[in-house]
Amino acid sequence: MFGLTSLFDEVLRLVNAWKPQKRYRSEDGYRDELKEFLRTNLNRSNALSIGPQKPIKVASESGRHLCDIAVDESVGVELKKDLNKLAEVDRLSGQLSRYKKQYSGIIVVLVGSTNKDAYAELVNRVYEMQQSTGISLGFTAGTKIRVVDKGFTGAGAEKTRVKNAQPKRPYWVNPLTGKKEPLF
Repeated sequence: MFGLTSLFDEVLRLVNAWKPQKRYRSEDGYRDELKEFLRTNLNRSNALSIGPQKPIKVASESGRHLCDIAVDESVGVELKKDLNKLAEVDRLSGQLSRYKKQYSGIIVVLVGSTNKDAYAELVNRVYEMQQSTGISLGFTAGTKIRVVDKGFTGAGAEKTRVKNAQPKRPYWVNPLTGKKEPLF
């Protein structure tokens, strides 16, 4: 359906392309807008496809062990608005540990204002989670987790997002595409 890319990679590409239309008072507004954006773009007909395409299910989830949005019940999208305190990072780390049992890939989307220390701590914890799953023959032996910061920044904003805070990760060259890809 997506050529050589996986559903996770396509959802990640779309999340990176998504631009919130406005600032919302709550996480729910961002969730609903992103859910509709993903549903529309993932189910857009592809001229290169042959035969009917199975629609991709994009739904809001609820429950202690489920992300905010699920894509075909395999990719979870967890939104966090105004991530400012290390206690919030602790809670999110626990959620991600539980979500790893439900999804093959998880994308954490930060919206609103994000404290740079909280962001850096989250990135490091995700990195450690990915390291602890182990690597076998260049492929990840666990759930992929990525963090995407869609927060607002601007003049006078005391809490801003950090650019390029991702730690350097080992990579491999995919023999099919010839491109560098992260090991986890």
